[in-house]
Amino acid sequence: MNRRGVLAAIGVWALAVPALCAPRAPGFSPTEVGHVDRLLQLIQKRLELAPTIAETRWKTMSRIEDSMSEQTAIDAVRARSVKLGLDAELAARFARAQIDAGKIIQTARHREWAADTRVAPARDTTANVFQASTPEPEFSATMLRALRDAVTVLRRHGGRSLLDARAADLIHVGGPDLLAGQAALKPLYDIAGLAVTPLPRQSSRHVHQ
Repeated sequence: MNRRGVLAAIGVWALAVPALCAPRAPGFSPTEVGHVDRLLQLIQKRLELAPTIAETRWKTMSRIEDSMSEQTAIDAVRARSVKLGLDAELAARFARAQIDAGKIIQTARHREWAADTRVAPARDTTANVFQASTPEPEFSATMLRALRDAVTVLRRHGGRSLLDARAADLIHVGGPDLLAGQAALKPLYDIAGLAVTPLPRQSSRHVHQ
């Protein structure tokens, strides 16, 4: 069985193959590659923050779903993107994808801890039970500028190949967090003209240890 068949047999999408083995895409300057790298690095940092938020929300018995906080964050993205010369709706879709990716990780942690309280963080007995959720982290101007700069590169011919190659190097997720990586990258693949997002490679540097 070839590599594609092996991946399909073990339940990994065949579309994962490009992200697993894609080389650095030719035809892009170091500056252009750097724009994509910077955005992916910031996405990775946000993915790495999700387990910490999950722990805080678990300890304080806060909700993961908080539509008001999420909408506040997205509204702020729209307002800030206009000042940066970035399409507001594109920026909002990107922000929503990052929020959803974080919630995938948080939900996985809470399910794990609910199933085995021996590995769960200790509850904060001083917290109000079922209090409002921890506010959604805001999207910095740095991240939105990185999105603006990367969009121009990804829309070029070969943008998908470049994204495949750089995501394979810079997005490190594993286990159930693979779905979070997929969610976070989807708007970038949409920009690059790909309808279905390849999963990032599974890495030994999981978002959670």
